Amino acid sequence: MSSMPPPPPAYGAPVPGAVPPNHPRAVLSLVLAIVSWFVCGLFLSIPAFFIAKGAEKETLASQGTIGGAGMLRAAKIIALIQIIFSIIAIIVVIALVAGGAFSSTTGTSTGY
Repeated sequence: MSSMPPPPPAYGAPVPGAVPPNHPRAVLSLVLAIVSWFVCGLFLSIPAFFIAKGAEKETLASQGTIGGAGMLRAAKIIALIQIIFSIIAIIVVIALVAGGAFSSTTGTSTGY
């Protein structure tokens, strides 16, 4: 008896050993998170975080048919750090303005 090769996998089935494709929003969320460090801070990092969070749930629910979990995790971490730094910067600026650090007085009084 000759040994027959195994039948090909069913149409649409993942090939054993093949890397699954990345989630379509994985690159988007990572790009938004990185760009948020240079322009628009919170206005890009907050959407990046929530896009990555939603896509990560879909990736985990796909049971390995969708990849990009590492890219999504990186996007969430980068965006979260940017969000924290932005909030700290806003608090510092508010404290400095409230403390009068940006007042234009020079200390000389004209007597009026």
